[in-house]
Amino acid sequence: MTTFDRVIPLLVYQDIEAAHAFLTEAFGFTPRGVEHTPDGQAVHAELQIGAMTIWLHRVAEEHQLSSPRVVDMTGAGLVV
Repeated sequence: MTTFDRVIPLLVYQDIEAAHAFLTEAFGFTPRGVEHTPDGQAVHAELQIGAMTIWLHRVAEEHQLSSPRVVDMTGAGLVV
């Protein structure tokens, strides 16, 4: 059986900066920064909770990443 040393949850948001701020404030996650394109668009962010890192990613059709607000994600969610 394959074992994993680390799994990084990936959450997709249309507004990464707002999600980063909300998750930090609401759940006490440690902010680890937001990465921007040269024109200022947020494309990636990270949060820390204990030893776990959580990645926030932009909506990206080319990677088939959609926000729950974009598609019907009945039953999708984040449990903390």
